[in-house]
Amino acid sequence: MTRINKLATCLLLLISLALSITANANATESETTNAPVNEEDFHWEVDVGLLLKHSQTLIDGLKYESSDADLDLWLSGGAYYKNFFIESTPRMGRPITIGYTLKRTKDIQFNLITGTWFGPIREDQQKDTHILDGIKNRNPSLEAGIEMSYRFDEVNLNIRMLHDILSEHNGSLLSVNVSKAFYTKTMMILPTIGLSYLSENAVDYYYGIDEDEATPTRPVYQPSGTWVASLHLYLERPLSETWSVISTAGYFTVGDSLSNSPIVQHDYGYNISVGVLRVF
Repeated sequence: MTRINKLATCLLLLISLALSITANANATESETTNAPVNEEDFHWEVDVGLLLKHSQTLIDGLKYESSDADLDLWLSGGAYYKNFFIESTPRMGRPITIGYTLKRTKDIQFNLITGTWFGPIREDQQKDTHILDGIKNRNPSLEAGIEMSYRFDEVNLNIRMLHDILSEHNGSLLSVNVSKAFYTKTMMILPTIGLSYLSENAVDYYYGIDEDEATPTRPVYQPSGTWVASLHLYLERPLSETWSVISTAGYFTVGDSLSNSPIVQHDYGYNISVGVLRVF
């Protein structure tokens, strides 16, 4: 019940912040991804923002965890040339992606993609804890695979099947995300729900404990594959043709195989932010 209360509080605060801002501009449709205006032309679009962000991660006391509130740079958009693209879509909680479109129709699209889906875990990231003392570095890798995007009744379905191509963790992941934009006269509301499966190799590399890392308080741990469920909410309220106020909230929860790791203190994480966005 505690996790549900935290999520509800974050979402209510986010909506309250957005609704309290007055503006007369109309919301515009801005959630389209990897679709150039003309396949023969180079096309780019960039939105830059500055947000005040509060977050919690699975591991307490890391330097990149915002225990209070920190300023965070927001960069969304992409560059497109024919079937190639590089894209950042934080509106939907996705990492920077490089890709090539294999097939595109009105409702469905297939891409070859690559990006980094796992962040590093290192002893030198500690700020207020010693839980990572003596562990080997868990480094980010580069995952690649195929992505399918399907649009029906204004609902966007995105499926990704990826595998580590740098042999860092030798794992795989499967993710399914569903999103739908809602519009009022002055606001865009974009919720996204997701479910991912992380293979045993990936979970073991980042959250397992080898014999040479074990201590009396940190036993050997060999996890199995597990799931991650997520919810992301993006609100945008234009102030003019180029400026908007935005708010975001994200929440995720993980399976027992990951949350039972000796280096993990929480089985969920969240973030909430509010700021301004400039469209170029």
